[in-house]
Amino acid sequence: MTNARESWKEIGSKLEALGLKLKYHFEQERADDEPDPDDRAIQRLGRAIDEVADSVEHAVKDEAVKGDLKDIFRALPGALTQTFQQVSGDVRRALDKRPDSTLEAAPPPEEEPNSD
Repeated sequence: MTNARESWKEIGSKLEALGLKLKYHFEQERADDEPDPDDRAIQRLGRAIDEVADSVEHAVKDEAVKGDLKDIFRALPGALTQTFQQVSGDVRRALDKRPDSTLEAAPPPEEEPNSD
């Protein structure tokens, strides 16, 4: 069974591969447009947002991107499980090392008499 670090490393690798595919789609969208030197910054920003949306739309249709997303979502529960198991074990060990007196519950607060 893999540990949490290995699980997250696998997810990181899959996200990196997905990022490269998304970058490819984004660059394809940008290559289709000719740059206009007279554009204002707001217009360029608007076009960039449109390009990102278009590239994401096209990327979602790409079977390789779909495959990467499926792989990521399949690996994510295992990584989360490994992480929570590891943290749970760490907490349990830390609590086991504490003296018994620190684990005793504090007495309940005294209730004030009702003045009605």
